Amino acid sequence: MHFCYLLGKPLNERDAKRFGIQLLVSKGVKITTIDISSIIYPWVRRNQAVSFSVEGVESLIASDAKSLKKHLYSVSPISLTIFFHAFSGVTLQNISVLRCISAMAVPYLIVRPPTYPGMGGNRFWRREGGKIFNLLRLALRKNWLNTVVRLLPIELLGIRGADFVLNCAPGLKISATLKTENSRIIAGHSYDYDLYLEAKNNSIPQKDTVVFIDQNIPFHPDMTESQNIVRVDPVRYYAQVENFLDQIAQNYGLEIVIAAHPSANFASHPSILKGRKIVYNDTANQIFQSKLVVAQSSTAVGLAVASNKPISLIWSREFADFGTEKYMSEKLSRALNTSHFHIDNPETWDLDSIFEVDRACYERYHNRYLGDTSAAEELLWKRVLNVIRSELDNTTD
Repeated sequence: MHFCYLLGKPLNERDAKRFGIQLLVSKGVKITTIDISSIIYPWVRRNQAVSFSVEGVESLIASDAKSLKKHLYSVSPISLTIFFHAFSGVTLQNISVLRCISAMAVPYLIVRPPTYPGMGGNRFWRREGGKIFNLLRLALRKNWLNTVVRLLPIELLGIRGADFVLNCAPGLKISATLKTENSRIIAGHSYDYDLYLEAKNNSIPQKDTVVFIDQNIPFHPDMTESQNIVRVDPVRYYAQVENFLDQIAQNYGLEIVIAAHPSANFASHPSILKGRKIVYNDTANQIFQSKLVVAQSSTAVGLAVASNKPISLIWSREFADFGTEKYMSEKLSRALNTSHFHIDNPETWDLDSIFEVDRACYERYHNRYLGDTSAAEELLWKRVLNVIRSELDNTTD
């Protein structure tokens, strides 16, 4: 069996794990990855030569549709093509990739990515804040041809429907353009839930720690590469976070742990979080063994929910006009039935109830955003492999 992954950025350690590449290799599946970031994100400059290496995995780079097509045929036969950038429909960026996939007589799978509170609704209006200047600025730089392409029947574009749709948001309705009546839906769960299952099975001992789930907001590539005119002062932001964490640690005798975002590199900013215990690539374990979790709007909050950990949400006025951050934070707060701590206003902090958890809200959050009950204890990509094997065996028969 041979799976071919089409990736929107160079493979890193985090994606090798959450996309099941390492697991599938261990199960005897041949894996080929093709970096198509130059095709679908041509405006983003990435060093494609720097890629995480997985033993037994062939990694290729496609700079355009012609080279992608060449690679697909050169690595054939392929049992399944996996594409992560098509759930929202056909765009000018992914149309050439989808045409290449459709031209191959090979089943393909698209992913309904994990979601979290605030991802639904009118995020366009929230992002632009209803401000005329912002709306005009967006209208001038928006590619309206993309909107036209999204509305056209996929058959007219030379694209066939997906054979499989992996649903990583089990509590939400699937409304993908590429999903047809013949598409097989694979009930799954969020990527982070796999990390929780592994931590749970490892019987990690509990510690007296408070874990801050860092989002690397001031330095995040999404911010530095975007045209967002709002910027966050990293010195002021992290100083406020530290002040809040110090108060908790002092009140309850907890050790502070910073669970760094995968994109973070605090060694490049030595004055930030100086002297703090910063842990990389171990967020799930740090949350699982902690007494308390502090976060802003990170999707990793789901790990804390799965682990039944109390969560303290933080907020600052600095984010009032920062994209959809205010909207997302408010939605998360409602979903967990907890109020924000304003880290820029210490006088308002009331830490007496920080260890309280609304179990009913946690259960609803789990069912909507984390895991399908029928697949709750099975690793996501193990379930995918079992379904694909069964389907292909039936086709062969």
